[in-house]
Amino acid sequence: MKILEDRKPMELKNIKQLIANVYWDLTRDIEQMDTRDIYYEVGYMVSLCVAIGKRKIGQKIYDKFMLK
Repeated sequence: MKILEDRKPMELKNIKQLIANVYWDLTRDIEQMDTRDIYYEVGYMVSLCVAIGKRKIGQKIYDKFMLK
């Protein structure tokens, strides 16, 4: 299921950049963040990954932050 498969390449690039920015911000700030904020950020990244057809990457992100 590739929801955003037909999007313009620039939109896809922007979504991927957004995922990367949230990932690195979370990696940097995870020690100071509240648990529910971590859950929110991870859920946001995973949902964006699913939306662009990158379900495996979303699962890896989930595993990295939620299985600690």
